[in-house]
Amino acid sequence: MIPLQLLNAITTEKQTHFKDLMYMTTWVNGREVMTMIDTGATNNFVSWHVTDQLGLVVMKNSMMLKAINLDTMPIYGSVVGSLKVGTWQAEWNFMVVNLDDFDLILGIEFLGLAKAFVTPHIKGILIGDERSPCFVTCCPKVQMLE
Repeated sequence: MIPLQLLNAITTEKQTHFKDLMYMTTWVNGREVMTMIDTGATNNFVSWHVTDQLGLVVMKNSMMLKAINLDTMPIYGSVVGSLKVGTWQAEWNFMVVNLDDFDLILGIEFLGLAKAFVTPHIKGILIGDERSPCFVTCCPKVQMLE
């Protein structure tokens, strides 16, 4: 039997991949929070209404943020907190903004420093940082903090 015939003999189940936003469980200052992965966001964002619940102290500023297809909105400040994703952990900076639909957004800044790969075909992200590489499973739905 030639190798090509062997490949044709292999059958697998058709896997579904994400067609929507990707969320994963993370921990900020030891508190569990569902987090959206956004490859189009340059920075990391936390909603101002959960900063107290996550034990984050806001350092106020008066900057503005302009997102695509949205009006400018205020940045209430910045916070530093302990971020844990899978087994990977680091101190992290977040911009505090008014987010209606999400509590936490991790963008390109996180993906670059954690050496993370977004892999929707296997439903997760792969963190390649040598200090603590891991795979974190994502889900398509989110439940925000109350």
